[in-house]
Amino acid sequence: MITSKMMWLMISLMGGATLALAEDAQPVIVQSGQTLQEAVTIPPLESPRLEIEETKIFSGKLIAVDWQKSGESYCQGGGKYYVLQVNNQRYTLESLRDPIYEQDQTAFEVIQQRLEKWVGRIVSIKGQAVVRYISQAEHCPNPAMQCITGDITCRWIRVLKIMKKPQT
Repeated sequence: MITSKMMWLMISLMGGATLALAEDAQPVIVQSGQTLQEAVTIPPLESPRLEIEETKIFSGKLIAVDWQKSGESYCQGGGKYYVLQVNNQRYTLESLRDPIYEQDQTAFEVIQQRLEKWVGRIVSIKGQAVVRYISQAEHCPNPAMQCITGDITCRWIRVLKIMKKPQT
């Protein structure tokens, strides 16, 4: 049943699904046997809620970390990543989950290459702390993959500049 608040536009898709427009003009895929109302209330797989703090200086030892099945690795988007160890605090550096890399992963690879040169050394990094809140629906097509469900909070530092000497 379609409410008066919903506009209805149907386009048949392969596999029996239908593309509809809800009242907010957002496209919604309606699966076979599902009503538009049910499709609209299902949350998206990922929520792009993002918070970016003011720029500041972080100083500590730069460490390379290999991928592992952990929340920290999940938040980095896969593969090897870098952490700045500041006393007893770990700050992950950069993330493929950062929307700035969604269209251009080359920029991410460039910063990763720059960070690699500083591994094991004390450095200062000018950057912005970023927090992204993700709501991930239960879906794990391959058990070898890292699959996390529910509400996830990812934190990292968006690196703006790597400095040779720590700032005091």
